Amino acid sequence: MLQTADGQAFGGTEAKSLFGGFACTACALKPELAFSSPHLYRLGDIVWRFRSPKYALATYQVSEPYVCGLWPASLGCRYLHVCGDRRFNKRCFISLLDLRRPATRAAAGAVLVHVRTGDMLVRGDCAAEPPCLHDGKATPTAAGYRSILPRLPLPNASSVTVVYSTHFQLPPERERSAGEAEAAARMYSARSDGYALAVGRVFEAAGHEVCTLLINRPSASP
Repeated sequence: MLQTADGQAFGGTEAKSLFGGFACTACALKPELAFSSPHLYRLGDIVWRFRSPKYALATYQVSEPYVCGLWPASLGCRYLHVCGDRRFNKRCFISLLDLRRPATRAAAGAVLVHVRTGDMLVRGDCAAEPPCLHDGKATPTAAGYRSILPRLPLPNASSVTVVYSTHFQLPPERERSAGEAEAAARMYSARSDGYALAVGRVFEAAGHEVCTLLINRPSASP
């Protein structure tokens, strides 16, 4: 549950997840429907206080002027206002969730599963073993999702929407090449689509109705 997690940042009006709401009923969305925006809401990186002199734009995208200027009612903006400058102030973050949770209950039988895709997927088959590793972090495989299913509080025969993004960040020296950026956009889009479908099949095999929701498919241009 990362940059796609806070539905209110995207103007959602009907609560469908812990972090906010998307204005839709469960699984009414078709796989080809997508939310697209030139702006990136990076909740995970906001909470982690991402900073990098190499990625100046990405660093700015988690700053208070950027986040609160675009999404003043979002969880990310609230975190930046309240939780100080420490990386992942867990206690403060949880307190914000506790304040917000009563208004953001998912509808009965509706579950959103947010997966981190895009440039986390260093192979085209990251749903297969062994897990993909990116920047020291492992991407869960399909087997991993199957192993945790019994521990998830899923209602019987619930509908599951797999929410994902195809976001990627090229090093600045590579962003200048339009051809390379276009190739990367195609590659990460294909990998992300495949991973989301593989995750969806795990829930489908367990008896849930499944659909996918793509958010922020990037254009090739910076």
